[in-house]
Amino acid sequence: VAHSGQPLAGWTTGFWMLDQLLAGAYRPGAMTVIGGYTNQGKTQIAAQMALAAGRQGPCLYVTLESEPRAIFSRLVAALSGVPLSRVIQRDLRTGEDYERAMAASSALSELTVEIETLESLEDIEQYLGDMSIRHGFTPGIVFVDDVDSLAESVRGGSSSQTATGAET
Repeated sequence: VAHSGQPLAGWTTGFWMLDQLLAGAYRPGAMTVIGGYTNQGKTQIAAQMALAAGRQGPCLYVTLESEPRAIFSRLVAALSGVPLSRVIQRDLRTGEDYERAMAASSALSELTVEIETLESLEDIEQYLGDMSIRHGFTPGIVFVDDVDSLAESVRGGSSSQTATGAET
């Protein structure tokens, strides 16, 4: 697909080279997993992918380890070019930074990106049902930040616990 010159089938990631490697970006029914060590940028990449997805249709970003406002701040920083540390601390020293951050916030309000803390598959399914009604049953995409935490909630506990519940 990448070498055929045909248009990509699916949702683009917002990263041209990654879209080419995925041979058509995200496809309906497919699951794409981004893995890596702690503090290597997975959340930032996922936030930027959610931003690109929100331009294409409804997008739900489920965060299990960050507050929704932290993900929103990442999106504002990505859109505005204002450093994330200054957006988080609301340290917008110049009028230009303030204007760029406000323009980015306004642009985000036009997209269909919803950021929520949902802690179970049932919560996600219910939220998606509500979201599909709000957006007219338009197909969308879901990002789950920290799948391990979601898996633990499905299993009913941490993988570091024994059958008696004692930590190992």
